Amino acid sequence: FLLKEATKALAHREDLQATFMAKPFAREEGSGFHLHISLWRGDDNAFLQADGSLSETCLAFIAGVMDHAPALTAFASPTVNSYKRLQPDGIVATAAGWSHDNRLAYVRVPPERGDSTRVEARGADASANPYLLTAVTLLAGLDGIERDLRPTETPKRLPRTLDEALDEL
Repeated sequence: FLLKEATKALAHREDLQATFMAKPFAREEGSGFHLHISLWRGDDNAFLQADGSLSETCLAFIAGVMDHAPALTAFASPTVNSYKRLQPDGIVATAAGWSHDNRLAYVRVPPERGDSTRVEARGADASANPYLLTAVTLLAGLDGIERDLRPTETPKRLPRTLDEALDEL
């Protein structure tokens, strides 16, 4: 939040205008917001097994985020302009799937392991409130852990309008 406000103020000083809209220019890609999350048990990354693979906790967390993705879209894409970015021909996920190191996936698992093992929720845009988005994404992932979910191979379609996202919420 402070970075956005400072950027706008500095731009204004130079007679420029800074925007954090999801899609300010029709012919350009939009501005995304990627949230990196890892969970810890004491000093141990809960998303990593001893053999270096993803833990059951991590898989359940991913499944929870994917399960709630249509509703999370109301927080991740909170403006009418947000849905100009969420188009099939853009560099953005239009369905809630997951993958290892695929930058078009809704949930991406970056290749780094050890303390750096994490999931990256890639469904939001620059207009999202970072605090609300973090809270609801953690809640969705924790719900997946509580229900012992597993990620499916079939991605869930994401809402295409703000009204549709609010209905899902």
